[in-house]
Amino acid sequence: MPVRQGERLVSPAGVALIVTKAIGLAFESGGVRFTKAPQGDISDGAEAFAPVGPKPEDLGDWERRLWPFGLFQSQPPSEPGRPSLRLGERYHATDGKIEVMIIRAGPCDLRYDGEPMLPGRA
Repeated sequence: MPVRQGERLVSPAGVALIVTKAIGLAFESGGVRFTKAPQGDISDGAEAFAPVGPKPEDLGDWERRLWPFGLFQSQPPSEPGRPSLRLGERYHATDGKIEVMIIRAGPCDLRYDGEPMLPGRA
């Protein structure tokens, strides 16, 4: 599934994130420059995250500012044996192509294409 910058994704357990950076493959065709979104999957170790809500480009200015606030919540209890992601933490893929920020906290083994995502910015 292509990962797009600005996209909001949610795991089956309810952890939500926003993609803050997605560097894809750039190419030219007929004098026009195109960028293909990264094709990897963001998962919780077992199941892939799914898109949630409208696409950012479908929202007006007012909606774009207000919509994400419905996803914020306090830190839930952690599950034994699973890392717990905290609100506002950032993670990046080992190749640096994807960066995300947690907007709904919870237990999750965050991975991109099967590889664990690293804390912090790329």
